[in-house]
Amino acid sequence: MRVVSMISISLGVIGVAVGFIVGVVGQDMLKKGDAVNAEKKQLEGTWRAVAVELGGKEMDRQELADYRLVFSGTECSIVSGMRGVKCTFTIDPSKTPKWIDITRTADKVTWPGIYQLNDATLKVFLATTGGKRPTKFKTKDGTQHVIRTYERVKP
Repeated sequence: MRVVSMISISLGVIGVAVGFIVGVVGQDMLKKGDAVNAEKKQLEGTWRAVAVELGGKEMDRQELADYRLVFSGTECSIVSGMRGVKCTFTIDPSKTPKWIDITRTADKVTWPGIYQLNDATLKVFLATTGGKRPTKFKTKDGTQHVIRTYERVKP
């Protein structure tokens, strides 16, 4: 009888421990989801390119006058002049630097990247097709790596 009681107590303690762990993990997942949703709301809208660094060099501002990035929900569009590319995106603001992955809707090509969001300024550094996620906002001479800085377009 005593063995049965000890097993029951042990199972009860294990059940409480598992419940606690599931609760903590669940809360962390909810917090991360809340952070992602809050960040997506901050990204909502149209962003106009104001600076571009290509292969370690600043590009002429005239070349980016029509370049925009538009976020809406989980979708985004990359617009250059009259052409637009429809995409979806995911973010992870818990990473340092923050992660963004943009996937072209037409062929599912994904560009892993990093981003920095400060009120009315957004900086994005996406990997080249098939490349690895950048780890810092720095391009190297002789590469096709591009960092774009955007300003929010006021409605």
